[in-house]
Amino acid sequence: MVFEYHKRKATRDFVSILINDFLTKFPGARKPGKNAIRDMWLKQMFLGTVNNCNSKASPGDTHSGIPRTQRVQPVISSVKQVIDRYAEKVMGDTIVSPVSSARRNVLAIPKSSWSRIKFELKYHPYKPIRRH
Repeated sequence: MVFEYHKRKATRDFVSILINDFLTKFPGARKPGKNAIRDMWLKQMFLGTVNNCNSKASPGDTHSGIPRTQRVQPVISSVKQVIDRYAEKVMGDTIVSPVSSARRNVLAIPKSSWSRIKFELKYHPYKPIRRH
């Protein structure tokens, strides 16, 4: 389909004719959209393939998603120290802020890493207290 798109792109109304030819060659197949055909052509021109470049099976380092940072022991221990340092807070205390986002800025690690490490250490933002 990509090569036919490349051959016919100079003619008028070539995409609808290309889709009709595709449906006659592959009856029962789902009709591709005009933008999908154009995107496949662009991918072929710039990347040299129409395969999914976001899968881990594709060659090279092209799989999508933000790579997760490693949770190394020094970072985990420093997060534990920071949480333990601010563990004994009184809500009315003017010296120690009860806002937890300031603790993340102390170590300059991402919010997601902070939350993941905190979850692994089994820390909670509150202490459950039994009351009558």
